[in-house]
Amino acid sequence: MTPFSAASPSPRARAAALDLGAFVTASPSSFHAAREAARRLAAAGFTELVETAPWTAGDVAGDRFVLRDGSLIAWSAPEGAAALDLGAFVTASPSSFHAAREAARRLAAAGFTELVETAPWTAGDVAGDRFVLRDGSLIAWSAPEGADA
Repeated sequence: MTPFSAASPSPRARAAALDLGAFVTASPSSFHAAREAARRLAAAGFTELVETAPWTAGDVAGDRFVLRDGSLIAWSAPEGAAALDLGAFVTASPSSFHAAREAARRLAAAGFTELVETAPWTAGDVAGDRFVLRDGSLIAWSAPEGADA
């Protein structure tokens, strides 16, 4: 007898679980995880940018990513979005922690507001230009007023 009774997972839940298992299997380290995530992003239509190449606003618009060692930065930006000079500081940063900190500094200088990860957020908190920084990882977004929390 099993310790619990549960209905069979839906086909979608089963596929998601199998996909997660494949990702974990392909990712025994952060380097492998970044490479596998980049492969999946490319398969989903994202374009890889070379971190040492100069970028224009047109280069950063759309679905893009930069892969460096065990770090990955990915984003979706609409046409005409303001371009931060990501290439310059990613290249100059000795680690993903330094790159994320420098990115946060530049986002704040550009008018983005940092949200504290552990604080509860409301819909009003997530609207506008925001970012969260934690342990060498950075998530930034622009959301219109009335966006869902």
